[in-house]
Amino acid sequence: STIRRDLHCLSSAITFFCDLNDLDLNNPVQRYLRRRAQQNALKEADARKRYLSAKEEETLLASIRDRLPRNKKLLHLAEAVEFAIDTGLRSEEQFSLTWRDIDQRRGVVRVRAESAKGGKNARTVPLLERSAQIVAHLPRHISSPYVFHKPDGDRYMTRLDGFKTAAERAGVEDVIWHDLRRTTGCRRLQDMGWSMEKVCMLLGHSSVVVTEKHYAFLEEEHIRGVGTKTGTSPAE
Repeated sequence: STIRRDLHCLSSAITFFCDLNDLDLNNPVQRYLRRRAQQNALKEADARKRYLSAKEEETLLASIRDRLPRNKKLLHLAEAVEFAIDTGLRSEEQFSLTWRDIDQRRGVVRVRAESAKGGKNARTVPLLERSAQIVAHLPRHISSPYVFHKPDGDRYMTRLDGFKTAAERAGVEDVIWHDLRRTTGCRRLQDMGWSMEKVCMLLGHSSVVVTEKHYAFLEEEHIRGVGTKTGTSPAE
């Protein structure tokens, strides 16, 4: 979808340039898009519906902590996974967090606009008891401002090292870091009975329509009897 939007933007720019300079040229982007459409290419993939069940989360975290004494790359990985599930932050939002973004007295995280998607939708995210305990006990680096950081203090860019390997070792299939954020939304809607509007505010979606679109599959699961209030994943 990102490629399609970029191509349409480029096509509009070329058309504008031609009109501005009174040029009678065939737009190469439009030709390309027509050709790709005939080949059934550039087809958008189906939206992901993957989220973790409580059992899968428990298995994944146990696998990480079991390997930690032998693999220092997994340092703070379990805490980062728990924090992601509790808060629903995007990876960039989570891994750009600094200690000044954490208000432990109020039990909230401030998501800055510059780290939010599209540079907007700054918001305040409440910490659950587990995530509040995580930030209370995470060691601070002597020179790094980041809450989640590498041993040398540098920040992680997208996810912590070893996540994919840990998931595979735990037998938790077809999971990516962004699925942790989807798990947040599913649990708020299924287990906590939150409204779409409240989940929209928590996740920083541009509108409740976006939230409804992303989580419409939960209603389909309910009708088919797949999902449960314990957060059972379609993969189980």
